[in-house]
Amino acid sequence: MPHQAHGLSAELGNKIPTKNNTDLLRDPSTLDVVSKFFPEVVGLPSIEYKSLTALNISATLPPDFSKFRHLKVLDLSRNFFTGTIPREWTTLKLETLSFMGNRLSGPFPKVLTNITSLTNLSIEGNNFSGSIPPEIGKLINLQKLTLSSNAFSGELPVELAKLINLTDMRINDNNFSGKIPDFISNWKQIQKLQIQGSSLEGPIPFSISALTSLSDLRISDLKGARSSFPLLRNMDSLKTLILRNCLIYGEIPEYIGDMKKLKTLDLSYNNLTGEIPGSFHKLTKADFLYLTGNQLTGSVPQWIVERNKNADLSYNNFTWEPASPIECPRGSV
Repeated sequence: MPHQAHGLSAELGNKIPTKNNTDLLRDPSTLDVVSKFFPEVVGLPSIEYKSLTALNISATLPPDFSKFRHLKVLDLSRNFFTGTIPREWTTLKLETLSFMGNRLSGPFPKVLTNITSLTNLSIEGNNFSGSIPPEIGKLINLQKLTLSSNAFSGELPVELAKLINLTDMRINDNNFSGKIPDFISNWKQIQKLQIQGSSLEGPIPFSISALTSLSDLRISDLKGARSSFPLLRNMDSLKTLILRNCLIYGEIPEYIGDMKKLKTLDLSYNNLTGEIPGSFHKLTKADFLYLTGNQLTGSVPQWIVERNKNADLSYNNFTWEPASPIECPRGSV
């Protein structure tokens, strides 16, 4: 589809700013870039793809986008758009929409919940605030939802349980309240789940055990009471497992060593006790191993020093009894 956007630019005599044509954006007489070039393109309703990423556009979002009746992909990432989403956009039939890294603000724009054709929605890195409305449950076709790095608050609405087609969900760096909900078990197709610094409370619910398709699980900085290690058995597809500062106590389960695809394992700043499981030697693909800030005991396995250049086992209660003197690689244990 990108060739359609290129063709449109040529057809309009290069009046649409692209990565190779930013003169219009630098023109001091152009006070509102978008309002200048949208009148030129609204007569081309068949356009399906529009990307205006990283062009330093400072403007509010134009209502005229609603006239692109066939538009499926709209990417406005990494600009300086302000305000909120025009209500006229309700009529769009978008499948992918990204506002990542702008300056949009206000409550979660309910107009987006009426674009039920959406499969990919990213509004991360803006200044949205307030609670997530229950109307979000109407977006049943969503596969990827990224709400990270805003100022959302309140509990996660139960209507999120209706989004059973999710494969990627990210809500990092927000001000949510309440616990991680049990209804995450509805997201059985999910492959990436990121809940880092979201202000939610633990414990990580038992229902997470249903998410056996996960390849990337990142949870950190939970509030509340301590809890035992979450049940992650049979998550053989995991490549990244981060449970950092999650108030987890007890021993690390042996089955973690059966996650042979793991490349990153971070269990730092919990209350983990006991020894490093012997099964960990099977994690041959693990390039990053972080267990710092726990209460682990026993000796440090020789293979960790020899194999892992990016390992942090500091601030534990290990004893060091190497078979022979070894110089630790720079940046390791």
